[in-house]
Amino acid sequence: MAITAETNSSLKGNIDLRSVTTVARTPVPVTVSSAGVVYDNQLATGFNKPFSEKAIWLNAADLVRDTYEAVSDDLTFEQVSFPAGDSWTTDTLPEESDGVVSWDLTVGGVWHVGFRSAAGGKELSTVFSQGDYSRGAFVKHSGGYLAVYAGNSDATLAIKNTGVAVSQVTVTWGGYNDHPQWLAANSEWSVRVYDTHWGAVLMNGTEVYRFNLGSETISDVGFGVFASGPAIKPTASYWTERTATVFGGQQQTVVRVFGDSQSAPFYGVWTDAFREALDGSFGIRVLNVENYAVPGENSLNALNAMQDKGLGIANYIVIYTGTNDVQGGSPLSASMANLEAMLDIVDAGGRRAVVVIPSLWLNANQTPNGFATANAEDAAPLRAAFRNIAARRGALVADLQQITGQILSTFVTAPDASDCRVRDRIHHTAFMYRAVGRLIAQVIAGDIVRPVS
Repeated sequence: MAITAETNSSLKGNIDLRSVTTVARTPVPVTVSSAGVVYDNQLATGFNKPFSEKAIWLNAADLVRDTYEAVSDDLTFEQVSFPAGDSWTTDTLPEESDGVVSWDLTVGGVWHVGFRSAAGGKELSTVFSQGDYSRGAFVKHSGGYLAVYAGNSDATLAIKNTGVAVSQVTVTWGGYNDHPQWLAANSEWSVRVYDTHWGAVLMNGTEVYRFNLGSETISDVGFGVFASGPAIKPTASYWTERTATVFGGQQQTVVRVFGDSQSAPFYGVWTDAFREALDGSFGIRVLNVENYAVPGENSLNALNAMQDKGLGIANYIVIYTGTNDVQGGSPLSASMANLEAMLDIVDAGGRRAVVVIPSLWLNANQTPNGFATANAEDAAPLRAAFRNIAARRGALVADLQQITGQILSTFVTAPDASDCRVRDRIHHTAFMYRAVGRLIAQVIAGDIVRPVS
């Protein structure tokens, strides 16, 4: 297939670009729609951008100075009776040579694990041999231990706190059920330590379980095996430890939005810029952006929508509401209760909430054109209350006041104003929506890409 196009030509419909051999004499605008988010792209004539147009530069913040150490003959081997045991004892079963550890398994009931001391910025990796047995990643901490383990199919999270019965649930992730390379048995396993309390278990470089131990302190991480079938001699090979100053976030990210016209696909769709900024940054993959915001609705409507739609598989929930509460004269106490209820739902689902602090707007009597608006001067208590609740509940905060700056009628009415933030007294301009999307992307990226200490 070949495509030729003259200037100002366009392509519409479903076209398999993989079969294109000759692209175009001039760049052709192409709109690509993916998971409800539309991208405007250009089908270029080739990778022939003049060097004079170079726009990507590296500075000190861009330098990657990770170090890697091949771990050989430097592990502590222990065993524990599972699932009842609390006490780890020295294990003499494993054989270790040149970074390959093997265990001659004949009986079940005991996990055999090779450990290495944990520290912030460390990531330990290995790969297990094939076979009918259970393999797992272990994290020891001051209050007990946790493990993600799997045979040849299902993966399980086990949390064993000292003196408490073990808690176990199934763990799944994108690709787990429909692609063999994402099965735990076929993956490279890693345990990443962000700091003394935060860490993650990864398969093939993608987080499948992130944990926060609260006041407990991580001491050791490692990998081990458990006899679940006939006698077998499994191995864990190519142990490597990475040391980094900051870790990229290979977390599969799905976002669900609840709110009003500011957050709905109303004028400029901020989710376009949000996904453009977040997807592909620091290894983050945005699988979907689901927007349930509805123009004209308030925080009670957003709560009702969250109760109706649920959280789906989203791991980040953007709560972008409050403007219409103020405009409609709703009691502040009601708005606060609605936000608290939404955060209850998010917390109960084990997700992360992003509370957006609404920006300023103009009243109808301040500018000649636009929507009927009111009560702009009454919004400060709601912003303060929402920020306070988010801080108290441990939610992420995206404060739009930090990027919008002043909202003044003189910016709208002045004939030479070129940086107008609002187009109709209340809704953002396309320029500002891009800034909003980028800010929310920065907040989520800041949560996924954790500094180490």
